[in-house]
Amino acid sequence: TLKVELQISCNEDFICFRPRVTGVPANYVLSWFDGPQVFYPRHNNIDLIYPVHDGVIISEPLPLKKYRPIGFAKRGSLYGNNYPGRAQMQFMGLTIGDNGVYIAAHDPHGTSKAVEYENTDEYVRLSLQTFTGCSFGMDYAPDWDYVLGGFSGNWQSAAEIYRQWYENCYPLAGRAPYPEWMKKSPVILAYAIRGQGSDRGEMTPNCYYPYTN
Repeated sequence: TLKVELQISCNEDFICFRPRVTGVPANYVLSWFDGPQVFYPRHNNIDLIYPVHDGVIISEPLPLKKYRPIGFAKRGSLYGNNYPGRAQMQFMGLTIGDNGVYIAAHDPHGTSKAVEYENTDEYVRLSLQTFTGCSFGMDYAPDWDYVLGGFSGNWQSAAEIYRQWYENCYPLAGRAPYPEWMKKSPVILAYAIRGQGSDRGEMTPNCYYPYTN
């Protein structure tokens, strides 16, 4: 019998969730697991913390966006924000004024995920769809937690929570000194000043054009 369990525990910082799926039939594969999810009621002053590329803050009005679980990769398909990949971190957040909600996968293995959100007229949904890596008939029981917590501050406060977990998980051994050639190397910044991404369509000037040094 297929059985899905969600172990819930609390500490001084977070509500922690750990799933377990057992009884997967021998001729089936549990490809991914998407839970828990955060549904937050629509509000007129939400900022969405979205760790895509260098990090994005999406402010009101949030564009409407449907929930779309990611399937297998398809050549030429550009939807989805995978971690590791276009998504640089395993957390998301919402802020309203000086307070916020933090949801993350404190996963030291860096399991592949889809860091996604949905926005409707009624709610904003935050999702960390996790690919299990399971084979046929294999149960799923990760040894890490999804965590949910609150914070005061802005996106930097949420990022600091993730950074503290990351540095505790992967202690730094100390940074090696920069080589002299790197200190003398020029800084080069390249960005597109034409087109709207993905190098498709007309290469018309965008908001970065013209630019000056």
